Amino acid sequence: MLRNVLLALGILLTGLHASQGTAQTNCETFDLSFEEDTLEPIEISCSEGEPLEALPNFPAFTYGCPDFWVQIFKYTTGSSSSCSGNRPTGLPVNLGTIQLGEFTSTGLTSTNHFNDLGAPLTWTVYPEDVARLQGTVYNNSNVNAFFEVDFYFDLEATGAEWVAGGGNVNDASANPGEVDDWTIWTLRPNISKLVGGGALAGENIHLETSNSLQGYPLQVGVGANGVNAEHGLGGTFDWSASVGGTVYGGLGVSSLEFSACEETSSICASDNDAVVEFFVGNLHDFDQIQGSVDVTDDTPPLLQDVPNDYTLNCPVELEELDALNTVVATDDCSSASLAMTESFVNGDCPNEFTRIRTYTATDGCGLTTQHTQTVQVIDEIDPVLNAPSNAVFSCEVGPNFAPATASDACNGPLAVTEGEQVIEQGDCPGEYTVYRTFATEDLCGNTATGAQTIYVRDQTPPTVALPADVVLPCESEFVYPAASATDNCTAEEDITIAVFNSLPPTSCPEEYILERRFLATDLCGNSTLEVQTVTVTDNDLPYFTYVPADATYACNEEPVLEDAEADDDCSSFEITTTTDTAFGTCASNYDLIRTFTVVDACGNMADAQQIISIRDTEAPVFETVFDEVVSLECDQIWSPPSLDAQDNCSAVSWEMSIDTVGTPSSGAFQLNVTHTAVDACGNAASNPQTVVFSDTTPPTFQSVPADVTLSCEDDIPFDLAVATDNCTSITLEVSDDLALEVAQGQHLLTRTFTATDAQGNTAQAVQLISIVDATAPTFTFVPADYTAECSEDLTLLDATAQDNCSDV
Repeated sequence: MLRNVLLALGILLTGLHASQGTAQTNCETFDLSFEEDTLEPIEISCSEGEPLEALPNFPAFTYGCPDFWVQIFKYTTGSSSSCSGNRPTGLPVNLGTIQLGEFTSTGLTSTNHFNDLGAPLTWTVYPEDVARLQGTVYNNSNVNAFFEVDFYFDLEATGAEWVAGGGNVNDASANPGEVDDWTIWTLRPNISKLVGGGALAGENIHLETSNSLQGYPLQVGVGANGVNAEHGLGGTFDWSASVGGTVYGGLGVSSLEFSACEETSSICASDNDAVVEFFVGNLHDFDQIQGSVDVTDDTPPLLQDVPNDYTLNCPVELEELDALNTVVATDDCSSASLAMTESFVNGDCPNEFTRIRTYTATDGCGLTTQHTQTVQVIDEIDPVLNAPSNAVFSCEVGPNFAPATASDACNGPLAVTEGEQVIEQGDCPGEYTVYRTFATEDLCGNTATGAQTIYVRDQTPPTVALPADVVLPCESEFVYPAASATDNCTAEEDITIAVFNSLPPTSCPEEYILERRFLATDLCGNSTLEVQTVTVTDNDLPYFTYVPADATYACNEEPVLEDAEADDDCSSFEITTTTDTAFGTCASNYDLIRTFTVVDACGNMADAQQIISIRDTEAPVFETVFDEVVSLECDQIWSPPSLDAQDNCSAVSWEMSIDTVGTPSSGAFQLNVTHTAVDACGNAASNPQTVVFSDTTPPTFQSVPADVTLSCEDDIPFDLAVATDNCTSITLEVSDDLALEVAQGQHLLTRTFTATDAQGNTAQAVQLISIVDATAPTFTFVPADYTAECSEDLTLLDATAQDNCSDV
């Protein structure tokens, strides 16, 4: 980014001078012009398509030199935004609104800067992302030397996009973040120009986007003019011109502060005309002509889904009716608005009216289309009268005169008028018929009628007070009590009672049934039939005169099965016996449940029961005789005897329990054995047996050290004898007895081994050790031989000796 204002810092904007003295010397003339002075506008309807596409083609032109440029600039006029641009506040006096670096080298002016004087420049942006800067700038040293500004721009990017792509901007006057909201514009080359006037008449400056490293494109936004923080524009450009046949050029700068910005737009398609600027030129001359498309909107908008007219009976829900249609206004060229007005006209009666709705569609050019809907609401439907239903009432209660009701779809509930009742008497006392009529009328004169017929009738038969049913014992005589009757509408004395007797057959020879039918009839023919029965029957139960008593038998006994005996006071009878078996915990324990049932000829029944219990209570009997006490040596194995037992009813199983008294490892202990015989019902017989184990056998020696003869100088060895016992562990004792000089030079050591088991049984073994002295003593000193005078006393020294076994 450029963090300074290039011109404000006094950096020289150097021009580029052409090295040649003349330009395009091969052309005799540089004249350029369009063949037509003006182009007639093209007229189209807005529905014929986009106006930009209808613009004319590039018009014909004449030229004196084939070296030229052409350019086209298109835009539409329906909407735009524009701002007035003035010299920025704070711009140094030696700089201008338009600064042309090195322009003084052309000799046309004495300064490089031009300013707007009086009328500001105009910045206009069109919908096609193109813009135009127009106005007049005057040379700072000569106000008679001025240029008509005619710059054309294309939108390049937003400030944020431009900077992100590495583009250069001048943000010296911008606050942080404001650059992102700028718009960046590139200059449309050749057609963008400064056209000289006054002292500069005939001089044309052609412009294009600068390629200088010090340049930056046109930037528009707050702080964009590079001078102050106001809304404006600023940017650099390259200029070139041919003056007196010499080409000049340099870097230019523009800087404006905006004011009086406004948006203009029109929704009328007729205002959305298209304009095209056709340009042809070179450094010496140019011509420019404008073409246009005049758009006309003469077609009114359309109303779609408009509602129909209706004539409807009330009630009418206008909201529901209106919901059937959604009126929409459309237009081929612009947006369309929709308006609706409505009015109401009362009808001939309160429930009738007419609603008139007018829908108006208006497009952007004010063209309109209307549709009128008429909804007429009438009341031609009769009200609804709800008369009570025909009814039948009992003569004892009398009639209930329920009211009639009426309602109208438009008026709601209505009053009902009842006519005079007509009563017609019936054929018997208390019966008659009532005829009722009803009428109603709504607010619009629609009527309805109804009727009801009420019948008062005696439909209830008499009530018979019947004598109670009678049951008599067998061999009794019949009785004939009387019955009476009452009625809700007929007096008791006017009720007739007829009696009919019958004897239906019975299944019991001793039973007789008299059925007495009482038929009571009132004066209206309603009748009731009730039946009383008088029964002579056998209701007495038969009874047992003897029932065998309950009994218990052993399982090996045959039970005695006696019969029961019974009697009946009225009829014959029969006795049956059934037997059920109920098993107990074993097969030999069970109950025979004998049920005796006696039934007489009339089905009266009695029963009794006898229970015979079969039980196994005897224990098995031992048949094997065995020793009650058995004595065994401790190393013997006891085997239980083979036993046998008999039971009176079932098989026998055996059980044996053993209780050990004493410790088996001691060699003396006792087994207390119980032998038990058990039958299938758990009866048991037991016999005891005692097994006594004793240890009478002494230990035995497995090995004894052999007798040995030793020299007296040898060590006496100590080898143990080895002994075992058949039942217990043993203790081994050793004793030595030394006998000296049992012979010349011989000693005798008698070594005795004693083995003792846990029960005190002992055994002994002897080892003889002879100690012999067979080696003679040896002298350790013998006096030497010597010769002595006879007069000398002799020295008699003792010799010394030693022995390997004893003293010497």
